[in-house]
Amino acid sequence: MTLHLTPAMLEASYELLRTTLPFRRWKLPHAGEIEFKVLRLPHRGDTASWGDDLHEICLSTKWHPILSELLLTMAHEMCHVRQYMERPNDRAHHGAYFKKCARQVCRHHGWDYKTFR
Repeated sequence: MTLHLTPAMLEASYELLRTTLPFRRWKLPHAGEIEFKVLRLPHRGDTASWGDDLHEICLSTKWHPILSELLLTMAHEMCHVRQYMERPNDRAHHGAYFKKCARQVCRHHGWDYKTFR
């Protein structure tokens, strides 16, 4: 069985994670300030976009067959949100700052950093 993703599920997973460490220390915006989209295109992956007028997290139905994958991916995208907020000019998509954030998340949530996508 495959998880049927909806924007409401993305928003709920974001808010759930936002209440946990390290996210609650990061002062991430409330879900109401972000647009959540479900992508149904097989060739497109997950993204977080951040700008003056656009705050968006998009997850693809292709990569999230179970709830634990949804939470893992949302946490990954939240690391990007943190990166965009703290280092808006950092063009290293999965560079040093992202990796620092990812390590914190994995340590607090018991996820394996080597497989954190």
